[in-house]
Amino acid sequence: RNWLAVFGFSALFGLGAAFFFSRMLPYPMTLLLLPS
Repeated sequence: RNWLAVFGFSALFGLGAAFFFSRMLPYPMTLLLLPS
């Protein structure tokens, strides 16, 4: 249902945010954003 679209959007947004922070911040803070 809609959960698949929401999951896909959140996944793309998460990857975008992780890439943005990885480029902006000097330290790998993206590891804190990842669930694992």
